[in-house]
Amino acid sequence: MDPAKLTRAGPSASGQRACAHSLAALVTRLPNTPAIVVNDIGDVLGINDLACELFSEFAIRDNVVRMTFLDPAARWCVDAWRDHARDALGTLRRAYERAPSNTETSSLVCELLRLSEPFRTMWMQQDRMASNRATRVFPHREVGTLVVDEVVLGSAAEPGTMVLVYVPAPGSVSDESLRILGSLRASVR
Repeated sequence: MDPAKLTRAGPSASGQRACAHSLAALVTRLPNTPAIVVNDIGDVLGINDLACELFSEFAIRDNVVRMTFLDPAARWCVDAWRDHARDALGTLRRAYERAPSNTETSSLVCELLRLSEPFRTMWMQQDRMASNRATRVFPHREVGTLVVDEVVLGSAAEPGTMVLVYVPAPGSVSDESLRILGSLRASVR
């Protein structure tokens, strides 16, 4: 996937574009591990091929917070969704508190307040609890359920930009399934 197509426009687009290109180049060098680049409000700035496969069941792929609260595929595993929703909301709340007048952040918060009852409830409760686990569960039509740990890596070059790496337990069914997906995609290319 072309990282340039995933870079959002805006007042700081050139700085984010440069950082997104550097980090997107990094994540494409991780052919066996799903990885994405996001900004502080969850906008997807870069994604590698295996992460595209991991998110293939989702209709919403431009923002991980929007995806979590508005895409039905995110609720495929309700227990994992609660943790992910809490983490996504916490990330967005921190960005909103740092810059409440940022129009992109405010627009996203308003959109989610309007369209998502769970988001509205959690936002109004001032829910600040982060989950203790970063396990994510993804459905996939070809290989079934994928269970991975989400590892968050910050960028010193661009504070607020993160690389999310999805790592299955070594030797697990999900590890084998991701290997199969990677080789299937490689053979298609």
